[in-house]
Order: sequence, then structure tokens, then C-alpha cells
Amino acid sequence: MKSIRLLAVCGLLLAPGIAAAQPEKPADAPAAAAQGNAPASQEQADYKNETICKAVTATGSRLGKQKVCRTRAEWEQMTDNARQATGQSQKQGYMDRGG
Repeated sequence: MKSIRLLAVCGLLLAPGIAAAQPEKPADAPAAAAQGNAPASQEQADYKNETICKAVTATGSRLGKQKVCRTRAEWEQMTDNARQATGQSQKQGYMDRGG
């Protein structure tokens, strides 16, 4: 139970920074994906596999930031996982209180 709450807190602390640090998708990326062409799907694959590096500070650390490099798809997956963990933690919190 404590590990779920710790994960949720970490997700809450990291999610806004990750979401704010992500550059916007190019305007032509969704349009190219909608066409279904082979070159368009290649562009979409390249877009998802683009490596993005971010400076991340560990919670409670007085030391400097650490550089973390992952693909765009991995950053998006981490953000989704943090949102799901937060939602699950909030839902369980309401259920544990009884009625």
C-alpha cells in the first residue's frame, strides 16, 4: 500500500514536468498518419523513436539534476503510467474511507 502511494506521489511530481517539457507534435504528424501511406507511417515511427533528453531532479535531493534520455514513446508511456497510478491511488483512497 505504501509503495502504491509512493509511486503515485512520484507520478504527481514528475508528470507535470514531463508534460510541460514535451515539445508539441508537428502539425503534419497526425495528417500524415491519417493518410496511411508507407512514407507517412515511416515518419510516424521516426517521430515515436526520436530520443529526447531531459534534466530530472530526484525528489528530496540536494544534488544537481540528472540527464535522462528516452524515446518519445517511452516518455509518453511513463506519463500514462503516472496518470493511471495517480487515478488508481485516488480511487482506492476514496474506497478505503468507507461510508
